[in-house]
Formats: sequence, C-alpha cells, structure tokens
Amino acid sequence: MDKALALKEAGKALELLIVNQPNLFSSPNTVGNNHGAVLADYCHNFMEQYAKRLIARAE
Repeated sequence: MDKALALKEAGKALELLIVNQPNLFSSPNTVGNNHGAVLADYCHNFMEQYAKRLIARAE
C-alpha cells in the first residue's frame, strides 16, 4: 500500500471517528483560543499514525 492510499484510508477513519465521537473534540484540552491548531495537530497526527500502521500491515 502506498502512502497516498494509506492517507486516504486514514482520512476515512478520522471522518468516522469525528462522526461517532463528536465529544472528543470538545474536551477541555481542545477548547480555547488555540482550538483550531490543537484540532489540526490531532487530525494530522492521527492520519500519519494510522497510515503508518496500514502500510506496515500491508508489507
């Protein structure tokens, strides 16, 4: 599995997480002036880690 495909699949997984766990993104850790930055970092990190796991499983 190449990285582009893995990131696409990770994006789908992240979308499911957001839809099914909306309260995850309203925790005290993500509320405040930097809410957008924290959320963006979380999403980026989630997708990178998920993609790495998908690639590792495919090898």
